[in-house]
Amino acid sequence: MVTQNYFLILFIKFILITIITHISSVNAQSDCSTAPSATLEKICRKLHQIDKNTRNTPLYEDKLRMPDGSIGAYALCGDLYSCMDLGCLCNFLGGNGTSGTNKCSFQNLKKAIRKEYRMLSDVERARFHAALNAMKRNGDYDMLSKIHSEFAETGGAHSGPAFLPWHREFIKRFEFSLKKVDPRISLPYWDSTLDGVLPTPKDSIMFSNEFMGTTDNAGNLIRGDFAGWRTLTASLFRYKIYRFVGKSKHSSACRCRRKLFSIQWLMKQNKIDLVLGYPSPRQGCTAPSSFDTLEYTHNAIHTFVGGDMDEMKDSANDPIFFLHHCFVDMIWELWRIKNQNRNERKTVYPLDRLKCSARHHFVNSIMEPFEAIPNINGLCNEYTDNLYEYDPRPSCELGPNCGSK
Repeated sequence: MVTQNYFLILFIKFILITIITHISSVNAQSDCSTAPSATLEKICRKLHQIDKNTRNTPLYEDKLRMPDGSIGAYALCGDLYSCMDLGCLCNFLGGNGTSGTNKCSFQNLKKAIRKEYRMLSDVERARFHAALNAMKRNGDYDMLSKIHSEFAETGGAHSGPAFLPWHREFIKRFEFSLKKVDPRISLPYWDSTLDGVLPTPKDSIMFSNEFMGTTDNAGNLIRGDFAGWRTLTASLFRYKIYRFVGKSKHSSACRCRRKLFSIQWLMKQNKIDLVLGYPSPRQGCTAPSSFDTLEYTHNAIHTFVGGDMDEMKDSANDPIFFLHHCFVDMIWELWRIKNQNRNERKTVYPLDRLKCSARHHFVNSIMEPFEAIPNINGLCNEYTDNLYEYDPRPSCELGPNCGSK
């Protein structure tokens, strides 16, 4: 009898250890020390801090119920930024359009074709740079940059399932501002995986005078079409765009290469929790998670570029931010096309789990500061049906027929 009880106790202990081990493995992401690299550990800790900040910030809906009705200065409902088709956009650009359709009297206003930045012709690139500088002069660039700065660490922009939908809406608005200057402009994307095959990715043509510009030894942008920009975080000691490409202690050449492998991994996933995921779960979250999700790998490129890009509140100071996020949006769209049907693309969103993310990331929470747009609306097909599509990623070898710089 004693022997039987002894083995019964051992068996119960074994079962308990197995259960505890399973729960620990499910929640392993909560422990940033398990990250496979110092860069990802740094990103993990930052995302957990953002999650903490966000949980301590009222929801947009709750702010509307506050006595002063304070909702911020960037609720842009009812203007061109709320458009979801070319007919609507056309009317705000001075043309005659039919809202709810893509009919427009402007010949130059067409569905945007987002190309890889280095695949733009010299004329297209010059036009794009001119539009960026015009946005800087008219205040639109700083207005949008300030939106990202103010909501980067206290809302649904980061550290949860709303990360991709929020940024999809955000860069849509940026592209609309470009079209206010020149309706022919489309926002290009930067495929950073192409730079990963270089022996030294920081030597990419991306960081030349002809493209995004070059920096001095202190990281200040001193040459190129954006060298004269004064950033929102300008101070007595530094006012220019700041980059430290490939020089951060948390950066290395492999960051761009790792992203390629992470994209390949992502395309094989069929669980929405690993795409619109939970990068900073708390203990008790049972949703699957991974350090290869888009929010993690996208942050690795922010770290690689360094400077302003490495600080979430400052990152939109640098125009390369928008090219980078355009590529992130492209990868998400490729996953949607490969793994979901049209109905699933607009309806499938991670479950509302308070142990996995802040309420700001819940399916029907409002994308602050984009008034009246719930997170689920960031999944709608109208973005790519009406407003933009992506040119295929370049795959050619170096040669005279590649068509790129």
